[in-house]
Amino acid sequence: MPGRVYFWDERVLYVGPGLAAGLHAHHAVQVCLPLSGPVRLRSSPGARWGSYDGAVIPSDVPHESDTPVARLVTLWLDAETPEARRLVEPGRQAIVAIPASKLRPTGGRGRRRTSKFGRELGP
Repeated sequence: MPGRVYFWDERVLYVGPGLAAGLHAHHAVQVCLPLSGPVRLRSSPGARWGSYDGAVIPSDVPHESDTPVARLVTLWLDAETPEARRLVEPGRQAIVAIPASKLRPTGGRGRRRTSKFGRELGP
């Protein structure tokens, strides 16, 4: 499935295959939610790789990923929006893990999850 990008107001949403990305930074706050296993991220070339079920990357924090994941949802929020400010403590300069226990799929245990259009959403 090719990736899709959605733009609205001060937000960008990407849904699709994850890609390896070299070290970079942007002013947007990034929320990274891999749907097919953890994503590996780090904040500098010498830093230790972290494995994340979900992550929030604060504004202007350098980061990179080395291993593509099959399915990924990434949301970028303008750092000045109320939503971004609620996600990140002021002055935070490190990647913040979202524990798997906070990420709950919808659709119920053992049932196939489908969108309102009837397409299967995955395991």
